[in-house]
Amino acid sequence: MTESDVTIERRSQVVKGMRILVARLLEQGVRTTGLWLLNLFCRVVLDRPLQRLSQVAPGVFVGGQFKARGKRVLEQWGVEAVVNLRQEFDDHAAGLAPPYYLHLPTIDDQAPTLEDLNTGVKFIHSQIEAGRKVYIHCASGVGRAPTLVAAYLVSLGYPVEQAWAIIRRVRPFIRPTAAQYEQVERFARWWVEQARTSSLA
Repeated sequence: MTESDVTIERRSQVVKGMRILVARLLEQGVRTTGLWLLNLFCRVVLDRPLQRLSQVAPGVFVGGQFKARGKRVLEQWGVEAVVNLRQEFDDHAAGLAPPYYLHLPTIDDQAPTLEDLNTGVKFIHSQIEAGRKVYIHCASGVGRAPTLVAAYLVSLGYPVEQAWAIIRRVRPFIRPTAAQYEQVERFARWWVEQARTSSLA
């Protein structure tokens, strides 16, 4: 790659970044876009998750991928369990997994399967019941991880829209896809049916 090719590639990345920023400003407004930029800077540059943009319920945090410094921050919060929804990265293989770790590989912008949502929800419940705090993450903490957290909140009895609203109060910049929204709706119907069936047994 020549020097001019590198320059063209950098310009292309800057233009792409500016388009994303303008699109977010138009779609989400100044405050939400500012929080998204703050979260992005802390995640990518500082490797430092922010608790006020992560904690959605007692002992339950949602966010983006962390590295070594971020792992230490999570440990300071008392996080001992992690659910990773990234197909493209395994915390355990990278030496970042805590003692209690669940990997539910999900393609970016796709929804976890109902089976994976159920597995993840049960894992979160078991960790909370054991007195442990749980961090649920994907790459950026705006799609796959919030989808699992929404399913967890549904399992606590919250209606689907309220579950998303709880997450949005903390992370207003989440961007679940249509497939992720639909999967949480399916999970809610499935969860209610499971509860009804077990009560009849």
